[in-house]
Amino acid sequence: MIKKFINSQSLFFVLLCLSASVFTACYQNDDLPVMEEGEGYLSLRNVEISFETNEVSTRSSIQFPSVSELTIQIKNESTDEIIVCNPNTTTYKLDPGSYLIYASYGEDVCGTTPYLYGETSFTIQRAATTNVSLTASLAGAIVHPAISQDLLLHYASYQLSVNDNNSFYEVNNDEDFYVPAGKNYTLNFSGTNQIGESNSTNWNLNGLKPKTRYVINCNPVLPSFVLPEQQEYNAWSKFIYINPMTASDMLSMPEMADKVISNIVYEASSNGTDWTPATFENNKWVIKGLNPSTTYTLRSRFGEVLSSNTYTLTTENAQSLQNGDMESWTETKVYGGNGTFSGAIYCDYVTGWATHNERTINGASGASGFNNYGVNWRWCSNTVWTTDCTNGSKAAEIITMAFYNKKVVGAWSRSEVLSYTKNNGTVHHGYLFLGTYNLSSDSYTLGVAHASRPVSLSFDYKYAPIDNDNCVVKAIVYDENNTEIATIGEFNSGQQDNYQTKTITFDYNDMAAKAAYVSVFFQSGQTTDITNMVLSEGSYTITPFVRDRVIGSVLKIDNVVLNYE
Repeated sequence: MIKKFINSQSLFFVLLCLSASVFTACYQNDDLPVMEEGEGYLSLRNVEISFETNEVSTRSSIQFPSVSELTIQIKNESTDEIIVCNPNTTTYKLDPGSYLIYASYGEDVCGTTPYLYGETSFTIQRAATTNVSLTASLAGAIVHPAISQDLLLHYASYQLSVNDNNSFYEVNNDEDFYVPAGKNYTLNFSGTNQIGESNSTNWNLNGLKPKTRYVINCNPVLPSFVLPEQQEYNAWSKFIYINPMTASDMLSMPEMADKVISNIVYEASSNGTDWTPATFENNKWVIKGLNPSTTYTLRSRFGEVLSSNTYTLTTENAQSLQNGDMESWTETKVYGGNGTFSGAIYCDYVTGWATHNERTINGASGASGFNNYGVNWRWCSNTVWTTDCTNGSKAAEIITMAFYNKKVVGAWSRSEVLSYTKNNGTVHHGYLFLGTYNLSSDSYTLGVAHASRPVSLSFDYKYAPIDNDNCVVKAIVYDENNTEIATIGEFNSGQQDNYQTKTITFDYNDMAAKAAYVSVFFQSGQTTDITNMVLSEGSYTITPFVRDRVIGSVLKIDNVVLNYE
């Protein structure tokens, strides 16, 4: 992938003319001594360094020395005698003859320090002063790699080096590297890109000229692509499904479609700075760990190349269930009681939930007189609260009950209550559900308004069944047309003496439909066989009285929660 980019490079040799003087420093003038016969004088008027460059973007990288750092020497061309100049002296008494004066800095070798050199010839005559100016300039060449940052971002690691066939020198990108002129060099770029591919590219630089900077540009040809349309229904409460790219989403370099798509990263951000990548799970790309009711920007990324477009989606609210902790209950007295053997009867209500209680206390309001005792084996709420809970102070107790069908005459012993009810009783299951109950038709409608799509249902439960009974637990998500779009799997429970947390996943048959309603439904059991039902003894010593009841399976429920991740 990246290797293809490098092969599409363009190589530019930029000649930087190092000529115009922009910095001048002169030695101080001494008082001229008396000239003797047969002697002359050199007056070193100007010593300059020329470092002007036309490459503004890299000019600041050239670190030339000051004039005071130059080494200046005078050579008698007849005797080869060398005079090293004093930086504070500008006038020298010399014998007549031909001379060479030269200034230098550094060494003519490969490295990060420039080599400067300048020379000029002059002649000394008897009883005369010769004025000389000297300019030192770059004697070697500059190699300046300028690998595009857009390309480097695709590399996990890389190295740049200059080779002169004898030695290997590591160099830095976008910095000058000084080399002796007139030789041949190789600039090498090698590395491992972000998808694990290794590659290398060379530039041959032959016969480099002095006073010249060679800028080697490597500009990548990168693929361009778009993120396909992202549907609003793919944004759930705490995650977003991604509609992935295909070859048709490549705007350029279609031959790279397979490689780009296999290495693409999908990601989301709510602030434009922190990006959460997608993972591939169950044959879907999904970005998890998001916040509900939050707008996210979605993009795709290949290395550091971004899709030319983005999409914004807003996650759903993670709506909780009202009174899922079963703490809120109310009651209505439907029969006030008539003496010791005729206690008050109440209809219990769970805030936010519906029950079957209105049916199982139906008729209690007409109880009166000795011949129609208000007793629990005739009328009673069979979904009530209990202090046997996992936290807080209450849980729901959902009970299968048998109710005696006739009037009660006289005082009965407990054994008679159980016997008479088994001989002439009707069994009602206990219900707790989200929806409404219609007493007149003895029917219920499931569902309450709920615009969030849950992932699973969890609850704490205990169960005491009879006859290998099974309780019923259902949960359904509906769309705006009351069509089921998700249900939970089947739940079966045997005897459960201690509270256990159960989590059941929703199975969605329509991933594109949005939620409008939800229902959670608990039923105490399925058997209607009264044979093995038992008498639950009440107490006449407390107020209000807790009456005897004929019961079957008992399901206790607490902490009902819809989960969104």
